[in-house]
Amino acid sequence: MANSKAAGPEQVIESYREALASGAHDKAYSLMSTDFQATVTLDQFKKLIEQNKQLVDETQALLKRPKDVTVSAEYDYGLGDRLRFVRSGGVWKLVSNPIDYYGAETPRRALRSFVRAFKHQRWDVMLEFVPRRYREQTTAKQIETQFSGVGAEDLVEKMKLLEENLSEPIIENVDTAQMSYGDLYQVVLVREVGKWKIKDLD
Repeated sequence: MANSKAAGPEQVIESYREALASGAHDKAYSLMSTDFQATVTLDQFKKLIEQNKQLVDETQALLKRPKDVTVSAEYDYGLGDRLRFVRSGGVWKLVSNPIDYYGAETPRRALRSFVRAFKHQRWDVMLEFVPRRYREQTTAKQIETQFSGVGAEDLVEKMKLLEENLSEPIIENVDTAQMSYGDLYQVVLVREVGKWKIKDLD
């Protein structure tokens, strides 16, 4: 009777290794994902093996009897947030913290957190994203007035555009980063003590 349980990573690795070692290239190809097979045909796969025999031999030897395989997964949600999981010993665990709402360890995370703070009117949190050189002259009340008081329409529109473009490419250079959003604007960030701050929304 066939095993009703789906093969785990260790079994897939061993089956793939055995297929390479025995020259069962069709079987090795069958273990590749549908995405891979959509871009690489069986003939192309076999040609790769033929052209790299020594490396293939080395690979199948290195894959022999995997001892400890950690499987990971990701789930995208919200404002481009991403939950990361790992599975070890048959148990799935969260790697990232889903209730760490205002992280700033990367430029993109800082931008998402800044937008989230604005949407929830957390002026105190938005203050945390002000660079040190401006921080002493800025208060949470001033940020509230700036982003929600009289004449704040332009800033509100910028924040809306920023939210809509959070997945745009970010150019990062050591301790500075920038991202274009909308047709006219560019947000500039600076890194201070491992945390990214919003220097300019223009």
